[in-house]
Amino acid sequence: MNNPYQLSLSNDEFDKAVKATAIVRKQRIRSIEERLHDLTSLKLMPKKWGSISNSRTQINDQDKLKPIPVKIVSFDVLELMISMNCDNEFQFWGRVLSLLHKNVFEHPGDLFIADYGEISEEHLKQIEKKIIRKPVNNEEYACDDLLGVFFHCRIKHFTPILQPWIELYPQVIAYFSFILGVSAESLATVVMTHELTHAYTLAGYDINMFRGNLLCAHVPEDMAEGIAQYYTNAVCNQLEKQYSGIEKAFSELLLGQRSPYKVFQDWKRNGAFDHESVRSSWIKYREIPANYCYEQDFRNEVQQYNQKVTKKGLWP
Repeated sequence: MNNPYQLSLSNDEFDKAVKATAIVRKQRIRSIEERLHDLTSLKLMPKKWGSISNSRTQINDQDKLKPIPVKIVSFDVLELMISMNCDNEFQFWGRVLSLLHKNVFEHPGDLFIADYGEISEEHLKQIEKKIIRKPVNNEEYACDDLLGVFFHCRIKHFTPILQPWIELYPQVIAYFSFILGVSAESLATVVMTHELTHAYTLAGYDINMFRGNLLCAHVPEDMAEGIAQYYTNAVCNQLEKQYSGIEKAFSELLLGQRSPYKVFQDWKRNGAFDHESVRSSWIKYREIPANYCYEQDFRNEVQQYNQKVTKKGLWP
């Protein structure tokens, strides 16, 4: 990991890194989706619906069925940069992150412009509302959803979004690519894969065209992030030869993430966690999530699945 205060980047270098996210979405999204479909057996959009008679299907109006979009959200920061007396965008994003959460992103005091006006302060709050969706607590200094978000539930009223979407934040991705010492293309690939994995596991359709019961359920964080990281890691492993550098980007980003994002490592150390056992257990979890109150319950389900498969294989 690089020290941001020792990095010197031109606006042209930073802008090139920002544009990498759009390039990655265009060139790599199909490869990612193909592998996520193979690993999970789920689809974001069934190819043919025909007549749907399954009573469990949550949406049966074909006109409402659309692919889950991956939106690239850039922020117009010129006025805010001027108000903060900053002409370098890389330094600007360091200041913004440190202003929003000083305990996480420390910055030398002489870089702050305390009086940057009410309009700029409101602009700053809008950026914070987008990129930081959970407050930092006193126990664990970390921020969630800085780089991208999968929107599937309106938290305020706990109502499902029938047409979920993904947002990627290329300026923040570019900033952290330099901090982590990886290419912006590699980091954008990891972030997009992670958010697409959320889409597949929480909102994907199974072979019966059933979406499961997770769209606006209270999914424990170690379950939601654990499964997303498990499949993100698997896809990065599969695509490393084609897109060299994404495994390193995944590992470097993981170092600074919180424990729910790392629980999948315990799964991988357990021999029972192979792709088929995880897939089958997750399909079951999507139908009746209440049966898995804790992440340990999911581990037990995976182990029980393997025991059943082993017995069936020995005694046909």
